Amino acid sequence: MTIDPREAASSLDDIAGIERRMREALFYGGSSNILIAWGIICAIGHCITQFSPRNAGLAWLLLDAVGVVAAIVISVRRARQRRRDWNWRFTAGIIVTVAFGLLWQWLLGNGQWREVSAFWATLIMFTYILAGLWVGRFFVVCGIVVTALTLVGYFWIGAWFELWMAAVFGGSLVAGGLWLRRVGAR
Repeated sequence: MTIDPREAASSLDDIAGIERRMREALFYGGSSNILIAWGIICAIGHCITQFSPRNAGLAWLLLDAVGVVAAIVISVRRARQRRRDWNWRFTAGIIVTVAFGLLWQWLLGNGQWREVSAFWATLIMFTYILAGLWVGRFFVVCGIVVTALTLVGYFWIGAWFELWMAAVFGGSLVAGGLWLRRVGAR
């Protein structure tokens, strides 16, 4: 049996497409729990900021620490389940993003909670868009939509902006995590 070069190239393209979809599904499946955890954390943080702004700084510090630890634990557990080495780049990416955000928050001064919330949400969504360029368009779409809704809230929601962010930012992360769980399981 002989295979001509066109058939061989077509078969290799099909295999590459299957590999890409499989890698995307595995990444989506592993990301779902992290998104859900961060969505809940962000919703809680924005609610605290709305109703108790004096306690928001400490609350966000504690919530962010819980979120980073949860993301690392989920990543390590997922790597063990797949019998792979833990990918340190994920943790490094979180650390670099947080350090970048803290640097700019410090350089720009302590703004009002409204500005701080909009800044962090759009910074995180920027990293989603970048990740999406490598792992799948879901992250690009999620990043663009949440950034747009953050700006809508920033300019037009008024005094209820933090509750808007709890629903939009926290809610979209939870919804995205649930969607990724479903897609990753297929």
